[in-house]
Amino acid sequence: MSVITSVPLRAIIEKKLDKHLQEKRVNNRWIYPLIYESNTVNVEAFPFRPDEMSHTKFDKYIYTSTTKQPNTLPKVEPNSKTPKYTMLIPAKGSNNKEQVPNILNLFKDQSYGTTAKESRDWVKANLAAVIALNRPQSLEETVNEEFKDQIESTKKVDGIAYRVFGFFWTFDWITKSDADARVDAKKAKAKKAKGKKGEVPKVIVQKVEDRKVKDTYLLLRYLNADAAKEVRERFEGNDDSLSDELKQIMNIQKIRERLLTEPHAQVFLDHFAKKAPNSPRYLCSQDADVQSISCQQDQKGLFEHYDGLIRLYLKRKKALPSFLPLLVMRLLW
Repeated sequence: MSVITSVPLRAIIEKKLDKHLQEKRVNNRWIYPLIYESNTVNVEAFPFRPDEMSHTKFDKYIYTSTTKQPNTLPKVEPNSKTPKYTMLIPAKGSNNKEQVPNILNLFKDQSYGTTAKESRDWVKANLAAVIALNRPQSLEETVNEEFKDQIESTKKVDGIAYRVFGFFWTFDWITKSDADARVDAKKAKAKKAKGKKGEVPKVIVQKVEDRKVKDTYLLLRYLNADAAKEVRERFEGNDDSLSDELKQIMNIQKIRERLLTEPHAQVFLDHFAKKAPNSPRYLCSQDADVQSISCQQDQKGLFEHYDGLIRLYLKRKKALPSFLPLLVMRLLW
């Protein structure tokens, strides 16, 4: 297929060459100081920054295991009137294949009583867990694929009813110069608050297209893969924690609120309502990095104490508590 144009071929070539040279000049401003100026990688020379003022945006697509997702439900005792708990656990996704089993085994062994056997017997009938693995969408596609693989290859854990799903969240990027200008404005504002003279500059930042940031990262990876990894970990974080910028952006409360409406949780709530209509039902929110849920004083599991608190409240107030301390708990009965 031929295209007829009145623009001379030489002019078209010169225009493309001029665009290429302009992009090359722009890229040289950060590429040279980042990987060539010294023996170490200067990650701060990367031309973009996560916008700390942006809001967490959730990817609509939910990833679940199609082959290993358990279909088990709590084995509720007939005519049970004891409280039933559905745990909502947001967790930062990582490459650790034992992450989910470790969380579930902790709740299996320490939720009730003073021994693992007591706890496991209680858990089978009274507790369900929904684990929401999440992580920021990475500039590196292999990292995103590894996260999906973590969800799909989660090891099966017996003896507890649970569901595992995962999703990405995204954020906005801005230029390094805009981020630096924002920092300078904060410093000027702090000085003025102390009574020092000086104007606080007005900073207007513009969002950078995700595609542009991704292309810049891919160019760096092509030139120096190790430097690209350092840049990615600097601005995204690693398996252990998020970067400082993403800690400011990530809204754990929004993730908890999303969990409240997930069908995975509703499956357990409906099951408890059907099998134990006379039991109070609680939604509970718990951090994934908790090391122990047994009381240090008497070694009893956390939920045994909650059962006791509910009985005490019911005795004194003649009503069930809507919320309980320590965990974010919501009565659904």
